[in-house]
Amino acid sequence: ASMPIPCRGGETAVLPTSTSTSVHDEPELDVSQLDISALTSPPANGAKCVVLLVLGSFNPPHTWHARLPAIVKDALKAPSTRFPAGAHVVGAYLSPVHDGYGKPGLVKAEHRIAMARLAVAHEPGVGIDTWEA
Repeated sequence: ASMPIPCRGGETAVLPTSTSTSVHDEPELDVSQLDISALTSPPANGAKCVVLLVLGSFNPPHTWHARLPAIVKDALKAPSTRFPAGAHVVGAYLSPVHDGYGKPGLVKAEHRIAMARLAVAHEPGVGIDTWEA
C-alpha cells in the first residue's frame, strides 16, 4: 500500500504505508506517524523539516528510548548553528539492530520490535522502523 503526497511545485511523492511486523518481509517505512502537512506546507518561520531516527539494540526498549524523540524535538525548536530557524520534527522512528549484531544476550529482532512498538504506543509521532532488523 502507498500514500500519494502532494508536494510544492505540483509534484506528487508516493510513500509506502506498510505496517508489516515480519522482519523477513521486504520492510517498508510506516509513514502513518509523519506530520505530512509540514512536508507539503513547510513552517512559515523557515524551520527545516526533519525526521529523527533513533538507533540501538532496544534489548529491551525502556522509557528513555521512547521519550528521547520528544526531548530532541523540543531541543531542535530553538535556533542553532545547524538550524538557524530551528527545526520542525515531522516524525521519529526507533530502529532496532539486526539479529547478527553480536551483542551477547540479544533477544530476537521480532521480539525487540514488538517491545519497541509497545514502548512508543503512547508517544505521538513516533514509529518503529524495521529496516535494519
